[in-house]
Amino acid sequence: MLHWEATVADVRIHGTTRKQVRDHFDAAEKNELLPLPTERFANFSEARRKVNRDGHVAIDHAFYSAPPEYVGRSVWARWDVRRFKQRVREITGRSRGISMDRRLGELRRYVRGWMGYFGIASQLKLFDKLDQWIRRRIRMCYWKRPKRRRTMLIRLGVPRRQAIRHARSRKGYWRMAKTIASNVGLTNKWLQEQGLLSMKTLWAELAPLRRTA
Repeated sequence: MLHWEATVADVRIHGTTRKQVRDHFDAAEKNELLPLPTERFANFSEARRKVNRDGHVAIDHAFYSAPPEYVGRSVWARWDVRRFKQRVREITGRSRGISMDRRLGELRRYVRGWMGYFGIASQLKLFDKLDQWIRRRIRMCYWKRPKRRRTMLIRLGVPRRQAIRHARSRKGYWRMAKTIASNVGLTNKWLQEQGLLSMKTLWAELAPLRRTA
């Protein structure tokens, strides 16, 4: 990769600036870069919470169990969704040679299990954002199959000329996943028909538990 960067990428003439990439970077961009931070970014939230008499800690209206000896004491709690996203990335990895049915099955089992533990949280906005992110990951998986793109789009009702144009697009998979969602045919309803679970729907099913928590 370093050899390719030095012999191909950096010495090519950029299509927009009409300048050599390396020369333009050294002259106009290099001095604008800021130094890297000395510590990792804190991709989480943390705060002090008190363990209730029932042995649970309340975090953003979600309740998590704590050892009995901590009842009545204050503890530091740290929470994030990085582990959840990492597992979803593994399931929806483009390089996995498995069928979409199997992929969606694995995703359903994991999301149901995760929601069963964390889903009593009343932050609907969080699950709405996760739903959008997961749908885009799944659309990217469908778009990864280049030999089936045009046929898939035409079958979903996209005009033939438009389907060919999208199928031949050189945009990246992640970018095309958003384009497909808004302009082509892989709608939320279609993804649901293929077996994709909605975290918002599961959240609504857990409403009785939130009322009694």
